[in-house]
Amino acid sequence: MRGISQAVISVGIVLSSASALAFTASYVQTTTGANLPKPDRRTVKIKDDKIRMDMKGAQGEDTVIIINGNTTYSYVPSRNEAYRIENQISRDMSVMSDYSSYLKSLNAEIVGSERYKSYDCDIYEFADPRTHSDSRVWLWKSKNFPVKVEMEMMGNTMTMELEDVQVDIPIADSDFVIPSDVHIIETMGRQAY
Repeated sequence: MRGISQAVISVGIVLSSASALAFTASYVQTTTGANLPKPDRRTVKIKDDKIRMDMKGAQGEDTVIIINGNTTYSYVPSRNEAYRIENQISRDMSVMSDYSSYLKSLNAEIVGSERYKSYDCDIYEFADPRTHSDSRVWLWKSKNFPVKVEMEMMGNTMTMELEDVQVDIPIADSDFVIPSDVHIIETMGRQAY
């Protein structure tokens, strides 16, 4: 279940208003700080309102988190089982095609520009309405895509750094489907994050 709660770390990058354009992206994300015992590294794929994150779970097992609209699965291939959770709110990943509009809706201000890794970026600062924290985003200018995010949370800084970012690439729908022979465990109640 730790993998599901940590899914908010990745999903936090991608929330904003809806967009009609199809959008795809893949990247490797490393999250540090905010009392994480060690860096959290995951591979992320986004297609429209779907997201897939491949990572190591709390017990070191390979874990796949799949979010498809209001439904989240935490799938552990070695056990051939997945936890299914119905979320109260949907995560619309297609919004990533216009991330600068999201930043404008938050009254984000450009506070500088720099080359971060291989990406030429504008740096934005804003107050995140979901976490009520001060945040900074390094927005890759040529792709209009965030490649680094810093958030102040309860006196700690959480940093999400992206690498191997690919935008508008082919991603198969099958990447967001749990195999049909997997044992699905329904969770009690609804979870919102």
